[in-house]
Amino acid sequence: MNRLFLDRYAGWLATLLLGCCLSSRAVANETTFGKHGFAQSGDVKIHYVTMGEGPLVVMLHGFPDYWYTWRKQMPSLAKRFQVVAIDQRGYNESEQPEGVEQYAMEKLVGDVKSIIQHFEADRATIIGHDWGGAVAWTFAMAHPEMTERLVILNLPHFNGLRRELATNPAQRDASAYAREFQAEDAASKLNAEGLASWVTDQDAKAKYVEAFRRSSFQGMLNYYKANYPRPPYTTSAELPPVKCPVLMIHGLKDTALLPGALNGTWNWVKSDLTLVTLPQAGHFVQQDESETVTRIIANWLALKTDADTALGEIVRADSVEWAKADDLPAAGSITAEQIVASMDRDGDGGISKEEASEDLKLFFGKYDVNRDGAIDAQEAEELEKFFDGTKTAEKTSPVGVVTAAQIVSFMDKNHDQKISPDEASADLKPYFGSFDTNKDGLIDIKEARRIAEYANNQQSSK
Repeated sequence: MNRLFLDRYAGWLATLLLGCCLSSRAVANETTFGKHGFAQSGDVKIHYVTMGEGPLVVMLHGFPDYWYTWRKQMPSLAKRFQVVAIDQRGYNESEQPEGVEQYAMEKLVGDVKSIIQHFEADRATIIGHDWGGAVAWTFAMAHPEMTERLVILNLPHFNGLRRELATNPAQRDASAYAREFQAEDAASKLNAEGLASWVTDQDAKAKYVEAFRRSSFQGMLNYYKANYPRPPYTTSAELPPVKCPVLMIHGLKDTALLPGALNGTWNWVKSDLTLVTLPQAGHFVQQDESETVTRIIANWLALKTDADTALGEIVRADSVEWAKADDLPAAGSITAEQIVASMDRDGDGGISKEEASEDLKLFFGKYDVNRDGAIDAQEAEELEKFFDGTKTAEKTSPVGVVTAAQIVSFMDKNHDQKISPDEASADLKPYFGSFDTNKDGLIDIKEARRIAEYANNQQSSK
């Protein structure tokens, strides 16, 4: 959140904003990047940019920002989803109604609902950063029936933030800018160049300056006036639980929103919660570590959107993506040495996690038995058994790539023919509930059948 545009805020501005490194390759032409359009939200038109096809994903920016902040995430997500990045009201090409009441959280949530309805969807995944995260949290609480899942970047749950404001002097000091923004004359001290001062890439910065010149400075600050807690701060708040799966990504160098507010989030989310902290990223985490954030979001959404697809890809035994070799035996004769050789790029006789295929990385810890950070030929014998066992299944199954029994035995360590959360890999644990349909804390062979069916159907369609 930029403060250079206010001389008297300069002391704390430098700590709040960290420059993000944007490659010139990633700076897209705004007019050709996706399809632009408008959705009607009451009396206000909301500008959006959309690309891709599939389940709906709505992306919400924060302050001071606009839809372009998601330019590095959108192309990747658009491979599987219809991605819609909006200009929140008051910003860029969206309309800018006057009056603090026009920026109350109820109105902002209504804008998201209107976007979903505009695209004739029943529900959507909501991704939000900063104020976009605040809107996303609130939308999930107000409209659980319309919220498929939630991705929050650098915006703690309100309960956590309120608690820290009430009990943590460091957070109160870090939030001084918000109290300044609530002042009557704060908007008069803003300008487009100052608002864009956090953008380090000159091509991108020019676009930001233009977008902010089209924006309402008063509207931007009305988010704080209408919604940000005011002293005296209290910890009490009557908020409904969030019922959908949640992914949180937080840059730990954010000096406006301190990480202490993340504690206890699991108490306010009734579904599974995945929390990722990035020590070298600041407030604008989606730009500070864009590749990492994109990968985390894309992988999490892929697993949450279609758990069958994700695990089907993991267990599909003939996957070239797994072995990274075109000349593997057609059935039943792959050796541990061949598996290692197919991925061992540095020739040290083992597979490091960096060398492992994307599929194997998910279960790397299972095969790295001696925990030395590499899978050698001896450890790869378990992989050999899995490959060969699955190839044998092809001869007995009418479609068969893999059976439910093989899937269970793949992770079943205590040989009770079930997979417990403790037996599941660390990467799979966050998604355990997707497969545990009877909610008994175990995945049995019956529950694994839908995974096998998907994997077999995928192979049959080739």
